[in-house]
Amino acid sequence: MEKFGIIVNHLGPCQVSYQLIKTINEYLEKHDDVDSVLFYHNLTPTVAKPNFAVANLFEAYAYNGRLISTDLNNASRSLDYIGTKQKYFYPIDLEWTKLQNRQYEQLSQIYCNEKLPIIARSENFKQIFEKTWGSKVIGVVENFNFGQLVKVILDYESKTSK
Repeated sequence: MEKFGIIVNHLGPCQVSYQLIKTINEYLEKHDDVDSVLFYHNLTPTVAKPNFAVANLFEAYAYNGRLISTDLNNASRSLDYIGTKQKYFYPIDLEWTKLQNRQYEQLSQIYCNEKLPIIARSENFKQIFEKTWGSKVIGVVENFNFGQLVKVILDYESKTSK
């Protein structure tokens, strides 16, 4: 069974939480070969009912499946998680453009990290990551579509394992 964990800030009312819960639920209705977990940083009431596991972020430390981070903070944390099979970064925003202290060295440790392949949210994001950071973008997945995330990751892993 393939295991996928996604780290989000919270599961409350927002586009990210809603779309992820919706698309994971839809995917799991049709596929029984995937185990998924949404890890949250801040406890909030969920925007929709997840039909899969939900856990606090501290549980991700020893998670032994693939782990997908959705923001800089969680991506940075995930690099130290010992149990994770493979780590990915699916940034939902261009966070560095909003930071007060834009420390290139710290940001480049995430955006240029070979251990954290990037999956872009759109073709525009892909071009921005590649041009700004020289990032390796392994695919584009719009609207937080879980099925597409699974496909992009499995395709990438099959190509890199050869």
